[in-house]
Amino acid sequence: LSAKKEVPKLPKEFYDYRKDLTYNNKNFTYLRPYYEYMVNHFGNLSSMSCSNGCDIKDKMVKNHLHFNKHKLKLIDSLVEEKELKDNLFRNVAYDYLLKVHDTEANNEIFIEVFHALSGNNKHIAEIDDLYEGIRNIQPNKRIPNIEVSNFKGEKVSLQNIAKNNKTVFYFWSGANKKHLTNMSKRVLELSEIKPNYNFVGINIRTNPDDWKALTQKAGFDYSNQYRADNFEELTKALIVYPMNKCIITENEMIVDAFGDMYRSFK
Repeated sequence: LSAKKEVPKLPKEFYDYRKDLTYNNKNFTYLRPYYEYMVNHFGNLSSMSCSNGCDIKDKMVKNHLHFNKHKLKLIDSLVEEKELKDNLFRNVAYDYLLKVHDTEANNEIFIEVFHALSGNNKHIAEIDDLYEGIRNIQPNKRIPNIEVSNFKGEKVSLQNIAKNNKTVFYFWSGANKKHLTNMSKRVLELSEIKPNYNFVGINIRTNPDDWKALTQKAGFDYSNQYRADNFEELTKALIVYPMNKCIITENEMIVDAFGDMYRSFK
């Protein structure tokens, strides 16, 4: 069967059910199907009412800042139940800041709009931390001076590791064995095709003994393996998401803080 290029035209009354939607029932706030519906609902409303300003082409948003500002304003105008509104605002912030990777200037505009519409949001400190973390790892900024431990138990700063070379920082955890296996293979491949880069592994959420044993089993070069003693500090500073993420630096300066161990090295 051939795929249809166009979505069938919907009857005029298709969206009539929206007239009966409730945005303010506290009993639904933490009901997952309801919340997930609301997330998608406001995305659809934004797409339908913002097709010009948001620069939507072939169902793909081009102007992410405008689209997400529009989504915030729709939520603010329709939702009165505070906890639901706070949670939906948080979802928009994470979706935009964490996944779009927009410019520093656009991120600043977004966070100003967020504060103007939801300054008393219960998640405001969390969102501000995310924004600051992303702001601090923009291109041409020095990688945060976080300390990690080497195999001898010595503290070494990321800036020192990245000094005078091209470095790719990647992340792995003993809790995700499949990811570890895939990452060890990928590092071996990249080390061969990109010999001018130093591939440095940062282990998270694994106790020291298990980290060393897993490093040996995976066949990693000990000299390029480090362990984060403070996961919260590391992930707050480097925004470790998703796990295939890598940070590419040159002489301590960030080239791309949102690289991908697969897509960034084709």
